[in-house]
Amino acid sequence: MNYFNQNEGNAAPQRTTILWILALCTMISAALNFMDYSLFMLFPKYMQSMVEASMKLPFFKDDMYRKVFDMYLSISKGQYLFLALTEVAMFVGALLMLWKLNPLGFHFYTCGQLGSFFVRNILIGGLMTMDMMTILCVVMLVLLYAMQMRVFRPAAQPPKDNSDSEKPDEDVEH
Repeated sequence: MNYFNQNEGNAAPQRTTILWILALCTMISAALNFMDYSLFMLFPKYMQSMVEASMKLPFFKDDMYRKVFDMYLSISKGQYLFLALTEVAMFVGALLMLWKLNPLGFHFYTCGQLGSFFVRNILIGGLMTMDMMTILCVVMLVLLYAMQMRVFRPAAQPPKDNSDSEKPDEDVEH
């Protein structure tokens, strides 16, 4: 399978279908999670009234929903800020991987996932902890992104300064 476009002189790598799917799903998920965490962080009273109104709906009568909503309301603003930052890191990472084919995006995404794991399992705990299936899905996503590293371009290197070797000796008196 050829990942480079041979029609162009610079042989630019092409984005694979799996990279498109992974990056777009990651960006949508990260954006929605960021909005969720931001709303709970910035407007806790409004979100609490929404939760109370939601609990009156017939499909939210189960006690588990009440526990989940109470857990969301009990998380501090600082913890929501950390969660929101991890989502930003994942969004930026996916954007860099898809748009610029930059391998730095993979590192942003992976750091975002590790940060999310740390915040959810260590800082918050409770119902926010990741179960084994979620952890396996995160590992699978990181591995799928890692397999796409072959199509990424290395970061642009600054041009070498060869001015010392090719510079004529104008300052030397004869």
